[in-house]
Amino acid sequence: MRCKEVCDGGILFRAEKTKDGGLRGVYVSLTGNDLDTYELTLDAAGKEVRRVKLSAAPPKVVGIGSAALTGPKPTPAADRPQRPRRKAASLISGGEWNILELLIEDKSLNGSVNGGALSGGAVDADGFGAIAVHVGGKEPLVFDHVGFKDIIGESEAVETTSSHFTERRISDFYYGWSAVSADIRKNGLLDIVSGPFYYLAPDYRTSTLS
Repeated sequence: MRCKEVCDGGILFRAEKTKDGGLRGVYVSLTGNDLDTYELTLDAAGKEVRRVKLSAAPPKVVGIGSAALTGPKPTPAADRPQRPRRKAASLISGGEWNILELLIEDKSLNGSVNGGALSGGAVDADGFGAIAVHVGGKEPLVFDHVGFKDIIGESEAVETTSSHFTERRISDFYYGWSAVSADIRKNGLLDIVSGPFYYLAPDYRTSTLS
């Protein structure tokens, strides 16, 4: 993102229609020194009618069990030098490019502007909606190399075997340690037996508890 003087813009995530034809979503302000995150509501004409700063994102606690709560207190560690705090997000004006990275994961919105951390905020884990860019003021605001990615969705590569074999998954529920073949129905076709189940030829789509 690039602006000549003072930047006046923002990005609206998860924009959903309101009952009066407006929009409501999560807004990241990119205006001057205002780089906070808000819940923003617009009317049908696109005019802002409500802006509320998001509360702090919940911290993630990992590895705390009952033993950690009831066991003996650990010996205090020796004092360590204080780690330098990460710089805060800030915009560059004067026609220079600003690098933005925004991330919504689980119940939090975080990101960075020019390597500095955004304050971020707590969001609904199940939210969804469109993405919109706001350009305000009289100065031109230019965006370039804009992209987005769903980091939750995944795709699996197609599994392949030798050209002499055909691979087929016969169950998405049971995983057997071994399998044997037998003509269970005495019809000249080999069925598959694995664990407590057998799968009937020729398509092996019918399974029965043996």
